[in-house]
Amino acid sequence: MEPQASRSKKCQDFKRLQGARETRAFHKLLSSMYRKTYHVSSISDLNDIVRLADFYCALPAVKASIDGVLLNSLDLIEMIPENSVEFLATAYKLHHGFLFRESLVHVVAEWKEGSTILDGHPELAQVVRSAYNRLHSQIHKATFDILRATNEDVRLFEVFQKAKKTLKADVDSTAGTALFFRNIYNSYAWSPYYCSAGVMKARQALELLLSNKLELAGLVPNSVPIQAGVGIYESKFLCVSIANHELSWDTTAAEW
Repeated sequence: MEPQASRSKKCQDFKRLQGARETRAFHKLLSSMYRKTYHVSSISDLNDIVRLADFYCALPAVKASIDGVLLNSLDLIEMIPENSVEFLATAYKLHHGFLFRESLVHVVAEWKEGSTILDGHPELAQVVRSAYNRLHSQIHKATFDILRATNEDVRLFEVFQKAKKTLKADVDSTAGTALFFRNIYNSYAWSPYYCSAGVMKARQALELLLSNKLELAGLVPNSVPIQAGVGIYESKFLCVSIANHELSWDTTAAEW
């Protein structure tokens, strides 16, 4: 059994660390209120500030400072993909549309039917499921337009057949399909001068499906382009967007 003195020292060390953490968060909260720049190194750091801001009714002040925080905290932006659900919940609490949209792209890119990860946040789950359903509608439309266009162009049919080999057998119907659509788009010589109207319609559907709605990620220096169906986003779509009226809060509210 651990000696009492050792347990007591660990308890004191923990309280000291917690006290230092609270102090740092409070200083950053004050910085937001006085419009001074500050750095945030992690999602837990950000959540500490938001928690204190909620207690002191200062959430609007922190929200106003977040744009500057993100510009000064690129390491925080890099954490969004792996912690997208937590960032989404934090952005919701702050009513910060920019961070919310960025996080939503990542959440939907990883979402699976029947997921319970947002059961504690029904308002967020509704937004995510709605965006996820729209993504599937885009996937179905692009697939239909491509299949119809393959009847008009034998070269596109050959590209389609080759791309099918990249499809993965998975319970999640979207797994691997970003790579599938990227291969079709990159392997065909699209040109309005010799392509039929049906083929050009398929191209338009592909471009919408493969579009990239991540804006914050572009601030981080990266030698690899951020594209759906490429690299770490090989099986992920990044085209999800949301209109202001779909956000889960009153965008006109000055206080909350």
